[in-house]
Amino acid sequence: MIVKVVKRNQFLKVIFKATLKAVDALLKEVNVFLHKYKIVGSKFGLDLCLREALNNAIVHGAGEDEEELILFWLKKEKNRLCFFVRDPGSGFNYLRYGQKPNELTPSGWGLFLLANYTSGYKFFPPGNKLLFWFDLEE
Repeated sequence: MIVKVVKRNQFLKVIFKATLKAVDALLKEVNVFLHKYKIVGSKFGLDLCLREALNNAIVHGAGEDEEELILFWLKKEKNRLCFFVRDPGSGFNYLRYGQKPNELTPSGWGLFLLANYTSGYKFFPPGNKLLFWFDLEE
């Protein structure tokens, strides 16, 4: 599931196989990282957005093909946590999305969640690379 983990000064990089089972293992690595840097408090929005980004990369970007790899990194800056996810897919037109979906719709919530729970986010062409961040309280 997890292929490679790199831990450096305030930086965590994980390469993992595109399987939904890998998400929990990756979240454990993230929680160890957060604990190490004494980042505490409610992590609901962080966990929600991170799971959504990882699940989308696995399901849509890699088609749940366990031979494909997903790149994830987390960096702690002075007052910010930055998260990056890159999948092997061809991307999507992220400019078309982001409106609140119908409450009964089971999919299409990713950008809405990012817009409402993170401090900011940015996609990079062709739409298979996502950077999002959370500002930390001093």
